[in-house]
Amino acid sequence: DLHSFPTRRSSDLGNLLEAAQGEADELSRISGVGPGLNKKLNDNGVFHFWQIAEWGPAEITYMDDQLSFKGRIERDDWIGQAKEFAAETASE
Repeated sequence: DLHSFPTRRSSDLGNLLEAAQGEADELSRISGVGPGLNKKLNDNGVFHFWQIAEWGPAEITYMDDQLSFKGRIERDDWIGQAKEFAAETASE
């Protein structure tokens, strides 16, 4: 199970990782995420669609603050998009 790798960051936010588990997903497939934002997400421990798909209010607030994009995650429905991409990735 990829989600149980010991590469998680010690954080109150449960799914931030020290490194990608296998090959990182191309997060720029999410509308509103370009190459620069993809790198910022990676720098903050986000490498996979499943991570974004699992975000709740605490993760959204934290990442909004880290990325300086107040409301963009919800406005662009990153979680909904990530759930779709995560399902595609899992079925490949």
